[in-house]
Amino acid sequence: MIPDLLSLFNYKYSRMKRRHLIDDISKAVNVKDYLLLEKLISSGFNSRYENVRDVAKAKKVILELRELFENSASEKKRIPLWWADSPYPGNLGDSLNPWIIDGLTGIPPIKVGLNDPGVMLAIGSTAQKAKDNTLVWGSGFISKDSPVNAKSEYCAVRGPLSRAMVHKANGLCPPIYGDPALFMPLVFPRVKESTGRIGVIPHYIHEDLIKSGDYLHLSVKRASKADFQKFVDDLCECSYVFSSSLHGLIIARAYGIPARRLIFPGKKLSGDDMKFDDYYSGIGLKQVSDAIDLSGLSNWDEVRLKEYRSFDDPIPFDGHNLLSAFPYHDYLSEDVVNRAGSMFG
Repeated sequence: MIPDLLSLFNYKYSRMKRRHLIDDISKAVNVKDYLLLEKLISSGFNSRYENVRDVAKAKKVILELRELFENSASEKKRIPLWWADSPYPGNLGDSLNPWIIDGLTGIPPIKVGLNDPGVMLAIGSTAQKAKDNTLVWGSGFISKDSPVNAKSEYCAVRGPLSRAMVHKANGLCPPIYGDPALFMPLVFPRVKESTGRIGVIPHYIHEDLIKSGDYLHLSVKRASKADFQKFVDDLCECSYVFSSSLHGLIIARAYGIPARRLIFPGKKLSGDDMKFDDYYSGIGLKQVSDAIDLSGLSNWDEVRLKEYRSFDDPIPFDGHNLLSAFPYHDYLSEDVVNRAGSMFG
């Protein structure tokens, strides 16, 4: 009995220490105590618990961006940006935000709160989080029932469905569409060629459904710039991709890799399918190949993805308008503007 009580005490004490460390890291971020944050993150990386290490990895991005800015000697202010960094260490369509803005401008953004003045929302289904003074550039709503703040400044949205919601709320929004993740090749140039692999990119809630097989499993759990470079390198080895993650589809298409949506049984994504329809209509695709619904299969091993090689036409997306609508247009680097001209014709 005594050993059992001791084990229970040790478990609860260890859990409390983990919770305190995670809370302390969050507090250091909120008060911008970067010296303390660095120490706490170091402790987090040394933890034997994966959830603590994942939090430390997500928050380390803040320090990486700060160091990059200090080394840049830029006289311009950092762009205030909000992105979700949970589930930790980060989800593909969320934690990509700072690296896209850094890559387009050469100036690492600063992570701020949603209530901070002039905060920008970019990649992801985050438009419903916009406040009165928020700048929205390329974000979309998570569902057709999402709240809409008509007082936000909508520079561009993911697609016409999001724009219609803004107009219905008596807000203003130009007919400029696209997800900024489509600019990923401008930030992470393709360096590898296809080896003929089949890529599978599950949404993070579906990762435990993927079993072994002749597929290249690309995890959406990313945080650092190196994480995203590795994602791109692995992605570019694929000749085609299947994904239940919207941004898995978006990024694959950005690199010219045919992609088709997977629907897994039992675990439904947040919101509704609006974000998929919004994105596709925003890039000009009126007809989209049917998603592959796996609900009729008893297990992943029965999936024969080689049987599903019907893909949509290549993206007709022209990124000039979306790039021109960037609210900090004078921050765009000349190199990016020139390469965008070549990329989009």
